[in-house]
Amino acid sequence: MMKKLLILTLLLLLTLLTCAFDWGFGTRDKCGEAKKIAAGLNDMKSEDSRDEAEARIRKLCPDGVASRFLTARNLELAGNTEQAITEYLGLLTADPEFPAANGNLGLLYLQKGLVDEAAVELTKALKGGADPRYNKGLARIFGPRKLFALAGYHYREALKAFPGDAALHMELAGIYADMGLFDNADEEYRKTLSIEPDNETARLGLAAAYAGRNQFDAAVAEMRKALAANPGNKEIHRLLAEVYEKKGDRKSAEEEYLLTGKVGEGRHLRYSRRGDEYLAAKDYDKAVAEYKAALQEKPEWPEVMQKLGDVYKAAGRDDDALGAYKEAIRLKGE
Repeated sequence: MMKKLLILTLLLLLTLLTCAFDWGFGTRDKCGEAKKIAAGLNDMKSEDSRDEAEARIRKLCPDGVASRFLTARNLELAGNTEQAITEYLGLLTADPEFPAANGNLGLLYLQKGLVDEAAVELTKALKGGADPRYNKGLARIFGPRKLFALAGYHYREALKAFPGDAALHMELAGIYADMGLFDNADEEYRKTLSIEPDNETARLGLAAAYAGRNQFDAAVAEMRKALAANPGNKEIHRLLAEVYEKKGDRKSAEEEYLLTGKVGEGRHLRYSRRGDEYLAAKDYDKAVAEYKAALQEKPEWPEVMQKLGDVYKAAGRDDDALGAYKEAIRLKGE
């Protein structure tokens, strides 16, 4: 009899061990598993796989933070931003170690323009694991704040996952240009144009990168391409005028300024040109008046300040000439 009872007991234990009975210790493990599944939801491409994952999460841990994450995420997808934020904050209070919730919350904050809060949450999220969406968000926070090294890092990380994102390439190009790394900017603008050949902003950015390296002919060529696609754009004419001016081609610069249609655009060049004519004719008083008028239009113009000094010197006004030369040196930053 005792032997039969022992056998029955062993059979019962075996049955319990091989069934789903968890002895009351499995809830935490199930909720941990549900949390892992929830963390991967953002990476799931098909709707079927997401639906299956959500059903499994709710079955494994119906009252835990993973299910709250689903609620917050669904509110977010439905456009209920404020409610989603409240739900994410609640679940993070219950479980601060939930990077996917930090990440989604950070992106919502960024969407609302709360950049400081977004930076905190996205940084926490990245500590819990890589996600290029978070890098993308941080890049767009750090760039406008001129934290160029940080912004550049996050743009490059984001582009590893989104190499076909023209906007990311263009924004990274802008970061490089702001850092004075015109070769790198050139490369990123070209990548943008390979994806979007008609991207006017990238075309003008490439032109600016050329101008930044004093490659004015190449800059003019890119701007001409932009004008061919958008001939009525007065802003491009203005930018082209500035490039011609830097190149020293004042005649072309004046022509482009006239095409901007704005009264006064390029007037400084006309004053300067007339000053040159009066100087050549040795009509020093009129030359001084024209150069001063040019400097009134464009005060930070060392070349014309230098010419004003030349006129004063030619007219025998040595003290005035010395003052003008000193100011020209200051404007040049020498």
